[in-house]
Amino acid sequence: MKKILLSGEWTLTNEKIGTITATVPGCVHTDLMANGTIKDLYWRDNNKQYEWIENENFSYSRTFDAVETDNATLVFEGLDTYCDIYLNGEKIGEADDMFIEHRFSVSGKLKEKNNTLRVDFRSAVKEVEGLPQNVAAFTKERLRTRRIQCTYGWDWVDRFVTAGIYRPVYIEYGNDLSVKSTYIVTENIDDYSAQICVDLEFANYENPAQVEVAVLSPNGEKVAATQFYCNEPRAVRRFDIEEPMLWYPLGYGEQPIYTLLVKIGENEHRENFGIRTIKILQLPDKKGSEYYLKAKSLQKKEFETSMVDENEETRGFQVIVNGKRIVCMGGNWVPCEPFPSAETPEKFDKLIALAKEMGVNMLRVWGGGIFENEYFYECCDKAGILVTQDFLMACGAYPEKEEWFIEKLKLESEYALKLLRNHPCFAWWSGDNENATRGNDEQEDYRGRRAALKGLSPAIFEKDYSHPFLPSSPYGGFPYASWTVGTTHNTNFVGEMFDYFYGEKCDDYKEFLAQFTARFIAEEPTFGAISRRSLLKFMTEDDIKDETEEMYRHHTKGNDGLKRPLFDDVTAFPKKIFGGVKDAKDKLFKYKYGQYEWVRIVFENLRRNLGYCNGLVFWMFDDCWPAALGWSFVDYYCVPKAAFYAFKRCAADCVVSLSKEKRALVANVSNKTNTAQNVAVKAYRLCQGEVMETTTFKIKVGAYSTSNASLPFALSKDEIAVCEIKTDNGIDRTFYKDGALPLHNCTEDLRVVRRNENKVTVTSNKYIHAVEIECDGVCSDNYFSLLPNEEKTVTLKTVDGKPVGDYEITAYTIG
Repeated sequence: MKKILLSGEWTLTNEKIGTITATVPGCVHTDLMANGTIKDLYWRDNNKQYEWIENENFSYSRTFDAVETDNATLVFEGLDTYCDIYLNGEKIGEADDMFIEHRFSVSGKLKEKNNTLRVDFRSAVKEVEGLPQNVAAFTKERLRTRRIQCTYGWDWVDRFVTAGIYRPVYIEYGNDLSVKSTYIVTENIDDYSAQICVDLEFANYENPAQVEVAVLSPNGEKVAATQFYCNEPRAVRRFDIEEPMLWYPLGYGEQPIYTLLVKIGENEHRENFGIRTIKILQLPDKKGSEYYLKAKSLQKKEFETSMVDENEETRGFQVIVNGKRIVCMGGNWVPCEPFPSAETPEKFDKLIALAKEMGVNMLRVWGGGIFENEYFYECCDKAGILVTQDFLMACGAYPEKEEWFIEKLKLESEYALKLLRNHPCFAWWSGDNENATRGNDEQEDYRGRRAALKGLSPAIFEKDYSHPFLPSSPYGGFPYASWTVGTTHNTNFVGEMFDYFYGEKCDDYKEFLAQFTARFIAEEPTFGAISRRSLLKFMTEDDIKDETEEMYRHHTKGNDGLKRPLFDDVTAFPKKIFGGVKDAKDKLFKYKYGQYEWVRIVFENLRRNLGYCNGLVFWMFDDCWPAALGWSFVDYYCVPKAAFYAFKRCAADCVVSLSKEKRALVANVSNKTNTAQNVAVKAYRLCQGEVMETTTFKIKVGAYSTSNASLPFALSKDEIAVCEIKTDNGIDRTFYKDGALPLHNCTEDLRVVRRNENKVTVTSNKYIHAVEIECDGVCSDNYFSLLPNEEKTVTLKTVDGKPVGDYEITAYTIG
């Protein structure tokens, strides 16, 4: 199919700024920055100067030639948001939804030379002024505008309400039979074959033609084919693939990608897919069973949020891929730029490579963002990262009683299902984020019900029947935010968690955090500082040392739903647990390491409860702008935070944790694989940096289960236990200390044995609790402990595999 590409150089016009050169895809803010009209929006608090932009109207325009003038369609893949489109001075259409593609017939309206295309954008803020406002978190005006919600301001990104042509634009020619969409489903896998159903939808079927369909293996070989004459809008064919190569999530198998090739005359349509089945297993807990008793015990807990779990029947929530049990481990994905046009394939490559390095096998695309572009989902296919996709509503009472809104959701669901349904990474849909937290299936009405069941689900049930549709996230049970049925969001308890760390004593902080257990946690809070190197990309050294922490606070956004500024809450944990802070450097280390410790505790708790809890998806994986103390694992500049390494450790096949049970110290070994493991265990009792006692033993851990054994020693107040396991798949180590975890700098006790630009070996004659290597790349391990006289070698690399150059090493120990 012929195309005229219209991306590239345009002009941007506004009464205040005049006319400047612009770039499409792009948006007003990025064009103004590139032109020098405004300063760097991310440097310190510059963005405060430019809040006026959201109240302005802007026009984008360009000229172009058209060789052909008939059978032409103008296609905008993304318009943000309220705009009118003019071709040669004639209005040809309008748009008011950022989340879908817009197509306009321009047949008979084109000239061979000097066509003028203009898009007039109106302020998204002004457009809804004076209209009824519903209840919402953060801001209310966003609920009536179908555009990215988080950049109206959230507790991890500042307010950036922009406008622009944020995805490619082109003119498409054609009146011949062509593929409109494909739907590829793995219907069955058995000893004979994998049976694939291919559902083809055609455009211009009034002009019939021969259609050739072939399935190509990951190696490019033709493994199945057919040919037929077509003058109908739809055709369905099934193919049997012998000895299929199955697609699995990361850690459970390979990720082979097949290709569907459709040829019609000289035109080709290609669609990648994977051969795999997926389901959510939700078996009821048998009365009296271990899981039933645990569920009933958890239901007795009382929380300050007034959240309750009233399920009489409790059920598991287990993802099964190709018959294998999968423990889902990952993070929530938010747009990796505040301006979606600034997202690039290169940044997707880096972030997904980091996710894979970290051990992530699930990302939840959160409902306050966007449907990401195709390349993001392709990266997840290749990396083996399952994706769950929210529809694009979050934390508010949307105008679902108004028919125009339902019609918008219908269009969005039609667009999204065609974008995602063939990707092997795609697992399930969620209707929104947290709109229906207190709803349940027996209610006649609840917030979000009409949007989910009238607006979204009809198209899903008809055209993507192979993927589950959950009306909201969280979802399941009575109410939807239950912790004994379905999915839950532990972010609902974040206020209570923060309150705990303002208490007089926090000695039982490990046990406190471990009580927030559920069947599948779709949001688990975590927070911590980024590296000093990344901080200096948007603030000064003086800002880091500033006792008022003004720039820290500006780049750590707030949440009016909390009792205190979010910055104060997220820094309370490390200050309380680690024994206060001495200076700016000590403070920054503890702000970083606090997230490591939080993730370690929560993740080890999941591994101890494997089988009862089968999913832990943290809030959140990536950052949308330069956040100083944010919720992410990887910062805005694609540099791993401390929590990255805690997650990587806990996502391994076999993981050890230590817990106190009836005063006994217990080693718990968790095996997430589907085969039994033989494990060698060695435990140490240490006091003041010296080993006082050791014990060794072996333990067999069944497939997808946890085994435990009591250690033969007890700990006094100032002692710690370190436990290490060895399996065929590697080594893991953890520790336990009663009460808080006072830390002090002991870099002087660390000795660098060997060092170059991509590798370092360190040792110490004393126990060191955490060795930090700060660099602009990825370490093979970080924030690791050293036993007395132990040597450890760490490799360092950038995301693309190059040496990192210079780096700093810091060491902390307990006491």
